[in-house]
Amino acid sequence: MTDQALVNPHRSATLDYLETAELGTPPADIACVDCPAGVWHRSREERLTCFCTLLHRDTWTERLDPILHCDGREAAIAKIVRDQAVPQPR
Repeated sequence: MTDQALVNPHRSATLDYLETAELGTPPADIACVDCPAGVWHRSREERLTCFCTLLHRDTWTERLDPILHCDGREAAIAKIVRDQAVPQPR
């Protein structure tokens, strides 16, 4: 096992848009920022929220204590990497 966090090969389209539009994004050290299990959404009132599909709850808003490390993040990224390495049947 390593101390290095896995790197997610995918990015959130919502966070990419917010960054491009200079509307602000959550701090990069939050585990949910690049977690494939995190579903980011922004409301009409410009409230940014992340819902975790593994924990079944909101895991990030400006009012919540941020999650910095999460086994669910590592497991979700490992599954993507593993699935990409397995040849798909034709």
